Amino acid sequence: MVERSSNRIKLFPVDKRDAATLLTIITNNVAAGSTIFTDGWSGYNGLQAAAYTHLVVEHKKTFSRQCRDASTGQLITVHTNTIEGAWKHAKDYFRKMNGTKLPQFQGHLCEVMWRFWDRRPRPEAVLTLITVSLCSILL
Repeated sequence: MVERSSNRIKLFPVDKRDAATLLTIITNNVAAGSTIFTDGWSGYNGLQAAAYTHLVVEHKKTFSRQCRDASTGQLITVHTNTIEGAWKHAKDYFRKMNGTKLPQFQGHLCEVMWRFWDRRPRPEAVLTLITVSLCSILL
């Protein structure tokens, strides 16, 4: 999932890719009443019943569409390009590694999320991460 306002991603390892698993992850990580943009996969059909505003773009027809927000009247572009790009980034990362051991998989997902969140040059990002970590340990 991607939070559009901050461009932060969250990736979750799952044993089963089905509607029940997906809905559990969403309800545990996304505030009720949030607007969720998805493609047309039927596994997302329960989102409106779970108190989310659910906007769909059918990739069979188009890759983006315009919707008007009922409460504000604002025009919204519905697309899944951000999450598709994040997922491509994650797949490329694992492809370069030629896979990973299962116990290490979640740690690698965390690294992918961190790399996506922090777009600064690597040395600067790593030094900041070390500084913040040390400060939180010492305080």
